[in-house]
Amino acid sequence: GTVVQQVLHHPAADMALILAPAAIGLVGASIIMPRITALVGKVRLTGAGFIMLAVGFTLLPVTQKLASYLYGEMGASSPLLLWTTMLLVFLLGLATACINIPTQTMMQEHASEEVRGRVLSLQFMMYNTGSIPILLFAGFFAQFIGLNWLIFLVSASLLLFCWWGMWYVGRDK
Repeated sequence: GTVVQQVLHHPAADMALILAPAAIGLVGASIIMPRITALVGKVRLTGAGFIMLAVGFTLLPVTQKLASYLYGEMGASSPLLLWTTMLLVFLLGLATACINIPTQTMMQEHASEEVRGRVLSLQFMMYNTGSIPILLFAGFFAQFIGLNWLIFLVSASLLLFCWWGMWYVGRDK
């Protein structure tokens, strides 16, 4: 609800304005993902997804500033900001699919049949366990340094993780 309240200046009940485009992007991308993966490759698609995610997150505060510049005090409630944010969140849903689907596929392909269920269960458990402290610290950092700076920090972290992942995968070649 923070993005809806602080960026779009809508009530938290309007969270569907953010969640629906992201879900449509995620589901839509999952439908065409096999064709995209065949053209681009899983590792390259994952890297592109991380870059798209970082750029998309970075553009969220930029569009807020642009709307404030173009519309002045009415920028926070401008249709430009609402529609641009919805478009960006749709693209973030696409980017998330470009990361999750190829990486899940690679984990399934590399895990033997006997341990595949345990590998995927461990991954889901680590994801869920790890997301709790991250969300708690994100709330603290958003209050401490501001939401826009937190978004830039997350974007930079995504790019660093993408660079490290590409280096790690490519070092064996």
